[in-house]
Amino acid sequence: MKHLSAALIPALLFPAIAQAQSVFDLDEIVFSAGLTEQEAARVGVSVDVITEDELAEAGDIPLAEYLATLPGVSVTRNGPPGSNAIVRIRGAGQGLIAVLIDGIAVNDPTGTNGQFAGFGGLTTGALRRVEVLRGSQSAIYGSGAVNGVIAITTVANGTEPEGTMQSFGLEGGSYQTLSTDYGLIQRQGPLTLSFGLTHWQSGGFSAADEDAGNTETDSARTSRLSFGAIYDFSPDITIGANAFFQTAEADFDEFVGLGPADGTPGDETGGDETFGFRLFGEYRGTNWTHKLSGTFLELERRLSSVTVADPNSTPFASVFNGDRRAVQYLATSDAITNTNLSFGLDWQEERGSFTGLTGGTRSISVSGAFGEAIIAVNPNIDIFTSLRHQENSAFGGITTGRLAFSYRASETTTLRGAVANGYRAPALSELYGTFPVGGGQVFTGNANLQPENSVSYELGIDRKLAGEGMLSATLFQLEVDNFIQYQDCTRANVAPFACITGATNANIVGVSRFQGLELSASLPISQSLTVSGAYTYTDARSATNDRIARVPMHDLALALDAELGGNWSNSTTLRRVYDIFDRAPSAFGPGTRGDDYTTVDTTFSYALNDSSEAYLRVENLFDEEYQTINGFGTSDRAFYLGLRSRF
Repeated sequence: MKHLSAALIPALLFPAIAQAQSVFDLDEIVFSAGLTEQEAARVGVSVDVITEDELAEAGDIPLAEYLATLPGVSVTRNGPPGSNAIVRIRGAGQGLIAVLIDGIAVNDPTGTNGQFAGFGGLTTGALRRVEVLRGSQSAIYGSGAVNGVIAITTVANGTEPEGTMQSFGLEGGSYQTLSTDYGLIQRQGPLTLSFGLTHWQSGGFSAADEDAGNTETDSARTSRLSFGAIYDFSPDITIGANAFFQTAEADFDEFVGLGPADGTPGDETGGDETFGFRLFGEYRGTNWTHKLSGTFLELERRLSSVTVADPNSTPFASVFNGDRRAVQYLATSDAITNTNLSFGLDWQEERGSFTGLTGGTRSISVSGAFGEAIIAVNPNIDIFTSLRHQENSAFGGITTGRLAFSYRASETTTLRGAVANGYRAPALSELYGTFPVGGGQVFTGNANLQPENSVSYELGIDRKLAGEGMLSATLFQLEVDNFIQYQDCTRANVAPFACITGATNANIVGVSRFQGLELSASLPISQSLTVSGAYTYTDARSATNDRIARVPMHDLALALDAELGGNWSNSTTLRRVYDIFDRAPSAFGPGTRGDDYTTVDTTFSYALNDSSEAYLRVENLFDEEYQTINGFGTSDRAFYLGLRSRF
């Protein structure tokens, strides 16, 4: 919550505070907002940067829970950590968000909507940086970046200081939870090496809410290994490679009727293995810099239930295999005064292979050309223009663009805004998949689906305060045409799917809208006390003007960071989520309202020396009873002891 997004209103709301004058810190570099890295105050679009220090201070918690404290980000989870976690940006779900880890696109080619399904078991341990970019970004990232990008970094970037740096973390506590992580960066002359290892496991609690009589615990475990190497052959030539391997396993509860319930203990299990690899090189010429990279992603995902309690369902054992390979060439130049030019070419192919896929194996390839111009109109105004054209083997040509500006009105105030369009091509499962979905229904893909198309708008203002304080706000709107919606007999609301015997997906005629306001602030009260917060108002509605399910209209996060003296410190976070529909209104009823809830988490830390500290973390301090999805359980009050060190 310390790196906050674009802004509009706070300088008007807090005029006395805003009078404190301080220059912008232009040293912070953002890597995800365009084709080249840019200073944070000049990017023109809303982006949050979570640093390695902030990730370490959080303890080894699910990354999704950290993201939920940022403006514009909300999270729902199907049970305990390790279970499926859905991250939304400005109300739009993971199918509309591109996710990259160390430059490798990790959205699942076999996923039900091409989403990244790994947030359930991904923790903050050994992560070095996370950037959250909002708005339609297909002009930069292509298909899938309809409403944002989450870029995660676990390896070094080659700019680290000479020498060896190590980090270590160990944490254990409630629900038989144990996590450990180790990180290493070594730079010696032209060679930079990095290594990261994390392991997390938990006995968990029932995915189906215990208050409904469910007692079976659903355990989970995740292990992750990452490696990176960068070598400078000369001042002009750099090559590098990075890779990761992750395994994850988690129990889940089956659906009986319309909700989750305990089945046979240990009977419902899921897991995945994911391998990613990236090779890249860079040549820095007199006027142009040339970059070439290739990436490869391979995953296997498993779901099984040996027995089922629902008489309308049957046991299942499914294995999904998918891979993605991609190549990109990028050239950049600042030879023209006050202008940075970039252009490039890319190609990728996605393949899926599983029993429920028509034909057994399917693939889609995409080739594209793209360009970007960043023009410094004067020392205070930057204009960003981006354009991409892609040829999709299933859907033909698609062109997307983005126009953004950044205006530094004074040393303390920046105005910025953006308009962009994006698209998401239907995933292989949506087009050609066939598999059981419970309740006796079978999902059948819809080969007639068309890509979702989007236009996003945002306008913001940032106000820098003395002592690294910040006030900010953003007005935003996302319009999605051809919105793809899951259809079955219990959720149907669009003809001709008023009631069908199976399930499928369909393009919804008309425009679905996500609009609202993000407010955020960081206010140093004294040298030892800082208050920060983020509030998001989101009005998310389908083309029929119905509320979109599981998008909170109001989402508030407040944090208090205090140095207590005597080597003690405390960080406390409060989250308030209210006005949310768990199931949207439909022909079958007015919709099901979700829980309003308030949770408080707190961490007390004690510095053992300059490089190590011990901490006590308490989740759900006041033991709030709530659900983020109706029927699924959440943590009671939980305690965790940890140790972290850097040396």
